[in-house]
Amino acid sequence: MSRQEPWKGAIPESSAAARRHLLAVAQQCIERHGFSKVTLSDVAAAAGVTRPTVYRHFGSAEELLNAAAVTASGGYLERMRSRTMGLDDPVDRVVEGMVIAISEIPDDPYVMELFQMRDAVSVHAASENAFVANELRLYFGERWQGDDRDLDELAEILLRLLKSFLDDPGPERDAAELRRYLSRWLVPMLRPRFL
Repeated sequence: MSRQEPWKGAIPESSAAARRHLLAVAQQCIERHGFSKVTLSDVAAAAGVTRPTVYRHFGSAEELLNAAAVTASGGYLERMRSRTMGLDDPVDRVVEGMVIAISEIPDDPYVMELFQMRDAVSVHAASENAFVANELRLYFGERWQGDDRDLDELAEILLRLLKSFLDDPGPERDAAELRRYLSRWLVPMLRPRFL
């Protein structure tokens, strides 16, 4: 039996190209088998590489599969950024980001599946990996007056709040009502942390 060539003979030119290729293969695996059934071994085999090769480009299976699911969602994150970054006030960006997430994630099968799987989006792991904190840094720029610990804790509380809304939406609210509701509680908490 002959051995398969690494990367099925199409070796990526850079680490960034390797990551893009692995994401595309992971996305294909998710589309074919469903998010909950795809393993890192499936992605490695489909890409023509070993598991250690995948780990050189992604810190964990969770990181790869979550990134692939977000990519498969058709640019959900990019759409959210484009709608929030046009707002001047960073606190308004956070509130609007939460409104968008609470309103739209349930309609996105890929992102919603991430939140429905018990182990796929762990609040602790997400804040540890600093994904949400990095998004907040993008929202806040230089205007944030808290330290990194404050930002990590804010990322955790926002992710916990989002997960609770996705698990149990509560009373039906349109976007304007949800914005008012979130503003009432988030703005007083966040406002003192900014210039």
